[in-house]
Amino acid sequence: MQLIGKEEGIGALWNGVRASLVLVSNPTIHFVVYDKVNSIMTQAAENAGRKHLNALEVFVAGAIAKAVATLVTYPIQLAQSRMRAKKAEDGAANEWQILLKMYKEEGVASWFSGLNIKMLQTVLTAAFQFMCYEKIAALIFALLKKKSVTQ
Repeated sequence: MQLIGKEEGIGALWNGVRASLVLVSNPTIHFVVYDKVNSIMTQAAENAGRKHLNALEVFVAGAIAKAVATLVTYPIQLAQSRMRAKKAEDGAANEWQILLKMYKEEGVASWFSGLNIKMLQTVLTAAFQFMCYEKIAALIFALLKKKSVTQ
């Protein structure tokens, strides 16, 4: 830390903090969108005479939610990755400057380069996560309900 402080200044110890704070919104967006999609899909299931979503429907709800969250936050993730990879040696001091430089040189589309791979990785993971979460939660609640009835 002393070396960083001497060579780059004390402010260098906080590089990336603003971007990281913005990226905290990713799981928040993910859960808010999941709740809304889940609610819409549950209402449709109830209208069709079912009480619950099936595993595929939960998987789709989780995938949609993560896709939205990733799409919204991906540009700052990309800029942060470039910053960490030291590709910012051309004068960009932070993620926001990297995004501005990318916009000026390559356009908005550059903010989403590599998004297809990121989507594949994060969307599938999140979809499986929510599918497992909903099934495990239902099982636990059913067991707890059964236990309280027998007592």
